[in-house]
Amino acid sequence: MQLRLIQSELLTENSQIKQVYLQTYVAANGGQLDYQAGDWLLMHAINPEVLVAEILNQLGLQGDETVQLRRIGEVSAEQALSQYLEITQLNPAILNKMQRQLQIGEWDGRQAMMDYAYGRDIVDLLNAFPQMAELGAEFLSWLSPLAPRYYSIASAESQQVKILFKALNYHYAGRDKSGVASNYLAQLPIDAVVEGELKTNPLFKLPENPQTPIIMVGAGTGLAPFLGFIEARQRQQAGENILFFGETEKANACLCCEQLQAAQAKGDLQLFMEFSRDQAEKRYVQDAMREQKALLWQKWQDGAVLYVCGSQKTLAPAVERLWQLWLAEEGGSEQEATQIWQSLRKERRIQFDVY
Repeated sequence: MQLRLIQSELLTENSQIKQVYLQTYVAANGGQLDYQAGDWLLMHAINPEVLVAEILNQLGLQGDETVQLRRIGEVSAEQALSQYLEITQLNPAILNKMQRQLQIGEWDGRQAMMDYAYGRDIVDLLNAFPQMAELGAEFLSWLSPLAPRYYSIASAESQQVKILFKALNYHYAGRDKSGVASNYLAQLPIDAVVEGELKTNPLFKLPENPQTPIIMVGAGTGLAPFLGFIEARQRQQAGENILFFGETEKANACLCCEQLQAAQAKGDLQLFMEFSRDQAEKRYVQDAMREQKALLWQKWQDGAVLYVCGSQKTLAPAVERLWQLWLAEEGGSEQEATQIWQSLRKERRIQFDVY
């Protein structure tokens, strides 16, 4: 499906630590977009030219050599590296294949391969193992297909679709790295046409009864699906909406604050925000939740559904620990609280969209 970019806003223009964008797309053919709040938009990106050129150079290729790609057919080596192959991430499966077939590398098991691959790309691999570059064009058959990137949809309007994302840039293994899709999207000009795909997320859906209260917990770009939830619930004239949102700095990273505060002013949202770097002692969304236990527990007793979107390493376990503590405090052992939590997940009263 082709999408046309009609708006791209850098929300963190004054931030020194992150670049977060809110982008709006419409169907390039002018048609309707069929999705629900909570679904994903899969975006197909193009790899950075500088990285493609570096790999071609290391492999001793000009770029016009013909290669055969599964499900694609014959393309040039440059096209393969630019459009169809994963080069900004190192798939641990490549290391396993190297070790099994060529006896290259000394990784002790799958976890060691995963640890080595983390944060590295294909240039790092060729730098560390120049014998792989001797394969020339054959090396391209070792690479994984370039997968589309998933973005939680930040809207509910069928005429358009919005995404909220951070342009990923980091330094690792002695080189500057960047996320392929996020930086590709960030650099798009208005009216650019890109390939995308709407994909349902059956595990992150609003309750069938619009009067059911909802509790939303998000940090950073984990705010995205909740923007869609709020928009959809406002149209439904739905029940109570409570949002706990966390970021780094209010002055420079208060994502979509005007939209959130407008919903709050209309009485459509109870909003609690925490900014971790705005005081000496860092505060996070779970701190605000802890202070609002009475409110949250009352809404929970009223049948509220809990939604969590954000990091699976930090936000998700923090919310899980807090909620299980409350379940234990309200009656039962820690083991019983864990069992109840797992049961609630299965019943969809607690829903996670984490990354």
